[in-house]
Amino acid sequence: MGRGIVLKCINCGQLCEGDQLNCESCQRTLHTEQGEGCSLIDKELEVYVGRQYRYYKRKWELEDKRIARWSWNGWAAIFNVGWLGYRKYYVPAALFLLLLVACDAFSYYMGFNVALPIINMVPLTFLLLVFILFGMAIFANGLYYQFAERRIYRIKAREIQDESVENYLIRDSGGTSKMGATIVTILAVASIFFSHFFFPTDRDIIQKVRTSSLYEYPFFSIGESFESYFRNPGWVYYRGTEGLELVEFQGVS
Repeated sequence: MGRGIVLKCINCGQLCEGDQLNCESCQRTLHTEQGEGCSLIDKELEVYVGRQYRYYKRKWELEDKRIARWSWNGWAAIFNVGWLGYRKYYVPAALFLLLLVACDAFSYYMGFNVALPIINMVPLTFLLLVFILFGMAIFANGLYYQFAERRIYRIKAREIQDESVENYLIRDSGGTSKMGATIVTILAVASIFFSHFFFPTDRDIIQKVRTSSLYEYPFFSIGESFESYFRNPGWVYYRGTEGLELVEFQGVS
């Protein structure tokens, strides 16, 4: 693949031409030797990716033919952070979750915590989520290539003499991890509960009031008592200028 021959020296950061074997600045080997119609980075990518290498190779070759360098990855779009965990990219997954929580926090403290119906999510977080999901769908394959290439060159920079040991390290740093996907998914669910607890939406606050009880009637919830007595019940959330929150019940006796 052409993009595997466009290198940046991991020792000094110098940009190098594709036909160079050594960096002109520091003389470090760039590992771009070719043989049997396949560059060395291709062979190591196959070791790194594992059994799905052919799939990703087709995607990368398709990206090389497009100006915007994009290709579709439905699994990354659907599972997003789960896909990142499955491919062992835990830092991007953590940043993804932190960004969503930060949006919830910003919306809450700025008074924009009126949630969208059904999904109970503030508009800012929803827009960011859609943007990230779409971005993951079309750029995940390219990002995966860049991450893989960076990890491979870091391992090769150690100049390990035993090829079997080097391949083991490459294979271990790549591949997939069901445990990683599970842990990241659990963290994603935990972050959702965290956001709704510390940065609640208007629906969260209304529900909290509805399920609480009056001091004189501890065995009956406020929602159950009011909604059974009044007709056409409704709940309205208000946010004051100084952060004061108010839930109003409306109904006809």
